[in-house]
Amino acid sequence: MLLLRRIFFYLFIVLYLILCPWTILYALGYLYRPGAEQGIVKTGLISLSTVPPGASVYVGKSRYTQKTPATLRDLLPGDYPVRLVLKHYRPWRETLPVEAEKATLLEKILLLPDTWKEEIILKDSFETLIPLPGNEVFLLGKGSRLGEMWVYDWKRETIRPLLPTASPFREAKLLAYFSVRESPCLLLRVDFKQRGRYLWLEIEKEETILRDLSNLFPERPLWVAWDPRDKEQLFAFYNDGYLNRLEIASKAIYPKVLINLRGFGLWDRAIYVLTEDNTFERTDLGGRAKRSFSRKPS
Repeated sequence: MLLLRRIFFYLFIVLYLILCPWTILYALGYLYRPGAEQGIVKTGLISLSTVPPGASVYVGKSRYTQKTPATLRDLLPGDYPVRLVLKHYRPWRETLPVEAEKATLLEKILLLPDTWKEEIILKDSFETLIPLPGNEVFLLGKGSRLGEMWVYDWKRETIRPLLPTASPFREAKLLAYFSVRESPCLLLRVDFKQRGRYLWLEIEKEETILRDLSNLFPERPLWVAWDPRDKEQLFAFYNDGYLNRLEIASKAIYPKVLINLRGFGLWDRAIYVLTEDNTFERTDLGGRAKRSFSRKPS
């Protein structure tokens, strides 16, 4: 009996010495891969979430018990064919890479329905749609004249004419437009009485405020942009690579605040430009206080 106890005791010690290190390594994210050069390999993981949630997760032919959002842990480095399945939605398939000590993260995967539900909102027919990104409205047009255009509020499901009946610019024909994300304003280039005009529109919920800014554009710009939080300043970029600053209220032109440009953008009350010598710079809105970030090697 004593001998049997000693045998069990020594077997327990051997198993402990073998399994304990493997348990610790597994908890730290290591696995043993036969045939690997190192033998013990660090694992990675895949994290998935979907819109809508609750999709079943398949890796190869294996189905996981978790549904999205799901985290697939302890995966050896390599490529994994992943499939997401949800009733009434199209399956999503992708081969996802897994690297050691890293997470492959895919958030808010949009699952498309098997069939799209169609609903007729307006019975009238329209030829054009002009979006105002980041806003609750967009423009619908039955023709090219501004008098044939309407403001549709998709949140409230209301529609109204773009311009009041008394506005003389209802006869103007739209040629081009400029918009900025999250700004309720549009700059329109129109043909009015056989002349090119530039109209600044602030599209509020109940009405449209229109200003004629044609005098601020002695030449046709390539692009016009503005800060969505500032309705009183525009920046016009021209073919010769210069930038004009325009003040709407005073209708003042500050010509060539920046020159020798390839392009520009606005963010957080600053101008970001790429110059002709490939330097990336930031300036204030007056074109001063320049700061260079990088220069592309020639």
